[in-house]
Amino acid sequence: MLHQTSQGPLWVEHVRHPSASTQLVLWPGLFFDSTQHGPISQTLEAQVFLVDPPGFGRSPRWRALSVGGCAQAMLDLREPLQLESPVLGGTSWGGISAVHAARIDPDAVSGLVLINTPLGPGDPGAAGFVPELALLPSPLLALGAQSSLFGASSLASRGPQLRRALRRALATASPAARRAAAQAVMRKRPDLAPQLPRTTPPTLMICGAEDLMYPLEAIRAHADLLPDVTLEVIPGSGHSSALEHPEHVAASINAFLRDL
Repeated sequence: MLHQTSQGPLWVEHVRHPSASTQLVLWPGLFFDSTQHGPISQTLEAQVFLVDPPGFGRSPRWRALSVGGCAQAMLDLREPLQLESPVLGGTSWGGISAVHAARIDPDAVSGLVLINTPLGPGDPGAAGFVPELALLPSPLLALGAQSSLFGASSLASRGPQLRRALRRALATASPAARRAAAQAVMRKRPDLAPQLPRTTPPTLMICGAEDLMYPLEAIRAHADLLPDVTLEVIPGSGHSSALEHPEHVAASINAFLRDL
């Protein structure tokens, strides 16, 4: 269903688990829509809310897009979705936005689930070329991005399925929407590292052992700054762990949710 926020409308799918009371909002990573978290949503012990980010899936594009705006939109979803101190998170873009939301309103967030999430500043250098690459036709962009988004082991074992998922998600967004998202996430995202020691919600950080974009060493350095954190490393996974190893990721999230 489409829900209005102060930043723009967002489509959110509610995956219901009748016996669960915890509420978990998941926002996907760059170039994906809510289907990135579809494989884990069915086995999570929570009421799961899957977000299509601006311009992807069934969400229309916003005129102005920023990580801060995405964070505020996550908080704005509390009223229409009737969320009470939800757990916020997602992959990369989603995780960054969730941490930012927790800094805006710490009392509104009961926990953070950060999957393959970089917390340092945007990169105007090499990564800064991504917004221009985002203008490529979807098949070419998928071909060029696959080695950055998926681990070598996953591509060797499940390459066709993973490539289909990426191509399908890319096809839901216009080149302009993909470029705007890449600008916000890759080039202009804020440096959250100085704020991490004051980010108080319990946090689960999930890292792919084969993530070439944001290696384990970088993720571990940021995890060490958080006051209450659990770090889980997914063997054989790249930058899209929820798609590459959904069983392992779901089990890690469920263990974290049970401890909250």
